[in-house]
Amino acid sequence: MNVDFFSCAIKSNNSKLVNSELQLGRRVYAIQCMQCHGPDGRAKTPTARLLNPKPRNLSSGEAHNVEFTQKNGIPSTAMSSFNHLSEQEFNAVRDYALYLEERAKKWGSLLGGESE
Repeated sequence: MNVDFFSCAIKSNNSKLVNSELQLGRRVYAIQCMQCHGPDGRAKTPTARLLNPKPRNLSSGEAHNVEFTQKNGIPSTAMSSFNHLSEQEFNAVRDYALYLEERAKKWGSLLGGESE
């Protein structure tokens, strides 16, 4: 197991995200995503409460097809396309969104199944 100083999270060696650029992903997420999805991905922000439909909770496992959603956005919602990002930024923020989901699962297992 590796301990990542940046996130203070424990990542297993079989994680898809061990080699990702989480710091860049976090910076892009802070600019592009945090307003609606919040710092932990749970979409419990003042902005999220005003949106209909509500943003997806990235930490609950309901963030399906993250890459497709980032490339295309979701029509008739506030979720726009991320085609304006560089390939490096796009991949980093995708990995960070997946990291939020993985981190929530890990915390849920440590807390006996609670992920909220």
